[in-house]
Amino acid sequence: MDRLLTAWQESLVSLEQLRCRMPELGQQEQAIKPKLQSLETAAGDQAKHVRLVETPADFHARSQARAETLDVPDPSGALRAPPTARPDL
Repeated sequence: MDRLLTAWQESLVSLEQLRCRMPELGQQEQAIKPKLQSLETAAGDQAKHVRLVETPADFHARSQARAETLDVPDPSGALRAPPTARPDL
């Protein structure tokens, strides 16, 4: 549509030709918009999926990096289980 308007402004097409083509182009544009939106949504979904996919090596490297920066104030208590209350004693 924009190119057709530019052609009319530059006197490359007549006003009659412009009037004849505009409704047809408007219908084409309306038909294409849902398809374009569907493709954009699919591309966004695919990009999210790609970000979620992670190889085991990537996961291991990321876990190691986080473990190295982990701050445990009392390492001896990190693995000890809390005492359980036993009402029968």
